[in-house]
Amino acid sequence: CSLSLISLFRGPESSRTSSALARWCALLRFPSQKFALHELFGNETVQAVVDLPCHLDALIAALPSQHGYTADEIIDNHTLLPFYAPFSTTKRINRLRRSMRGDGKALHMSIGLMAGRIRPPVWLRSCPECDQQDVKRHGEPYWHRLHQLAGVEVCPEHNVFLEDSTGRRLNPRTRHVFVAARLTRRVSVARPVDPSILTHRMLLELARDAAWLLAHSAEPSKQKALRARYVALLVEHGLASASGRVRWKLFLEAFESHFPPDFLRRVQCGLSNTAGDNWLARLVRAPRGVQSPLRHLLLIRFLGYTAETFFQDLRQPDAFSTGPWPCLNQICPRHRRFTIKTCSVEYHSERSRPVGIFECPVCTQTYCRLGPDRDRADRYTIGWVRDYGTLWLVQLARWWEEPRLSLREIARRLGADPMTIKRRAVEEGLSFPRAGKRLTHGCSKPLQPKSFTQATFDTLQLHRTRWLGAMAEFPTLSLKMLRAQLPALYMQLYRHDREWLRASQPARHLSPSRVERRVDWAERDLRLARLVPDAAARIRGFTEGGLRQITLSAIGKELGHLALLEKHLKKLPHTACAAMNMIETRIQFALRRVDWAASRFNTDGLCPTRWQLVRRAGLRPDLVREPAVEAAVGYALTAMVAGSQSVETDSIFPCIESAA
Repeated sequence: CSLSLISLFRGPESSRTSSALARWCALLRFPSQKFALHELFGNETVQAVVDLPCHLDALIAALPSQHGYTADEIIDNHTLLPFYAPFSTTKRINRLRRSMRGDGKALHMSIGLMAGRIRPPVWLRSCPECDQQDVKRHGEPYWHRLHQLAGVEVCPEHNVFLEDSTGRRLNPRTRHVFVAARLTRRVSVARPVDPSILTHRMLLELARDAAWLLAHSAEPSKQKALRARYVALLVEHGLASASGRVRWKLFLEAFESHFPPDFLRRVQCGLSNTAGDNWLARLVRAPRGVQSPLRHLLLIRFLGYTAETFFQDLRQPDAFSTGPWPCLNQICPRHRRFTIKTCSVEYHSERSRPVGIFECPVCTQTYCRLGPDRDRADRYTIGWVRDYGTLWLVQLARWWEEPRLSLREIARRLGADPMTIKRRAVEEGLSFPRAGKRLTHGCSKPLQPKSFTQATFDTLQLHRTRWLGAMAEFPTLSLKMLRAQLPALYMQLYRHDREWLRASQPARHLSPSRVERRVDWAERDLRLARLVPDAAARIRGFTEGGLRQITLSAIGKELGHLALLEKHLKKLPHTACAAMNMIETRIQFALRRVDWAASRFNTDGLCPTRWQLVRRAGLRPDLVREPAVEAAVGYALTAMVAGSQSVETDSIFPCIESAA
C-alpha cells in the first residue's frame, strides 16, 4: 500500500497532495474512508483539505523508510502554500509550515483566507486538455493545484477555460473523503480563450502569474519592503508624490481604466467608491494584515510587471545608489570603509526629497543626508548627524579633560562645530569651565540640541490653548477635519509638541454611512433569502449515501455562507424567515426517511418487515415511539403489503395525519 502511494507522489509534480491520496484510496478500494485515514495518518478524524493539507509528518511516517520524501518537499511541490508565501512574512510562513506538518489548527485563519473576502471555487475544476494529456501520460487524470485557485479561470498551458466537475471542494456531508478525479464527471470539450477579448487576456495573464508563483516558490517578503516597492513604482507613474503620498483619486481612476469592471467582479476584486475603504488602499498603506495574493498580482500587473519580473529582476529605485555605504565618523577605526550594509529612507516633509539614514555597526554613529545622490562623490557627504554614537561620546569625554587640547582642536578631531561640542558636553554632564589654555564657559543661549526651529514655551502654550479651544468649539469634527480647519496650528504642534498632540486628539467617530457602504446588509439579506428555497431543494434531493436533514447549518453550507447564518442571522431577517420555513424537525426528517426507505424497497420489489424498514430508514428507538413516525411506518407497511399505492411515485406524507 505504501509503495503504491510513493509511486503516485513520484508522478506529476504539479498534482496536489489530496489528489494523490484520493487516487490511492480509489486504487485500493477501502470499504470505509476511516480505514484509509487510519492507514495514512494513524487518525480517523483527519479532514480532506484541498489547498493546505496538514498532518504531513504523520503521512511521511506512514511511508517506507526508502521513500526519500520530506514534509517541506510535499509542501513546496504539492500544496498551495507557495502561492501565499511571497506576500507574507517569514515568521508567518514558518508557523504555517509547522502547522501543516502538525494538526493544522487555525491554518486558514492565520494566512488571511478567512478575512480575505475571496471565496474559493465550490467545485473542483479541471482543464479538458490537461485531462486528456494526463490520461496519455499517466493512465488517469488528476487534480492540478493551479486549477483550484480562486481567480484562476483559464489553463495557462493550453489557453482554455477551466470547467467545473461534479466533485465538491468541501463535501457537505463529510469532510473526510478524498475525491479522485477519475470518479467524477468532467467536461471533455474545451472552450478556447479568445485573445481579442480584453477580459480573456487578463485572465490568462493572471493564471500565468499564479503558475509562476507555484513553480518557483519565491521567498517571503517583508511587508514594509513590499509596500515600499509599490509606493516607489507609483511615484514613477506620477500617482504619488516624491514623499510617498499617494494621489488616491488619480490612482483609482487609472486602476479602474486599466482593468474592466466586469473583470474585477469576475475575480472577486471589485472596488468600492471610497478611496480609503477598499483592498487597493490597504495594499499601499501601512500593512495591518495579510491581503490576498490575487490582489497583489493585480497591482503588480497594473504597475507594468509580471510576477517573474517583479520578484526576480525588479529592484526598488534607490535614491542613494547601492550599498554598502562608508562610515564618515573621523574617529571610527573603519573610517571611509564600506561597513554600512543597510540604508533607511524617509522623506523630508518640507523639501519633498528623500532622506537617507545610515548607521555604522562599529561606532554606532547615525548620519543623514538629503537625496537623491547625483554622483558617487555624494556618498562621502554628511547632511547632519542624528546620533553621534557611543565611541564619539567616549572620546569627547576623554579629550574634554585634557588641558592641552583647545575646544577648536577637539572639534576638529571629532569633525563637529565647537558649539556642537559644547552642547554635547552639557548633555553628557561634563565639567564647566573646563581646564585648558583658555577657559571654556557655557554660552548665553541655552545649550540644547539643535533643531530645525525652536519654539518657546510661551508659544507652545498658546498653540495648545488654541487647539483645545478648537476641539471644544467643534466637538463633532474628527482629527482629519480639525486638521483641515487649522493646518498651520496642527503642523506647529506636530513638529514641536508631538507627544502632547497625540494625547490631545478628538475621539474617533465611526461614520455610519461608511459602514453601510462597506456591507449592504439589506441587499445581502434579500439576495440570500431568494437562494434559500433552491438550497433546501438541493438538500432534499441529495440521496447519495443517504439523506441530509434540512437544517440551518446545511443551508449555510449549501449557500457557502455558513459563517453569516451562524453569526449574523439577526441582521438577515428575511433570510432567517425563509430558512425557518424550510428547516426540518427531527420528526419531519424521520418521516422523510421512512418515505425514502419505503420507496427503495418498492423499487427493489421487496416487502420488508417492520424492523427492516426501521433499520433502512435509520430510525432511533426514541423516534420510532413518536406517534407520527409510528403511524408513518405502519401506513408504509400496509401500503406495500396491500399493493394499493406505489410509494415510489406517490409520497406517503399526505396520508400520515389520517393514519395517525
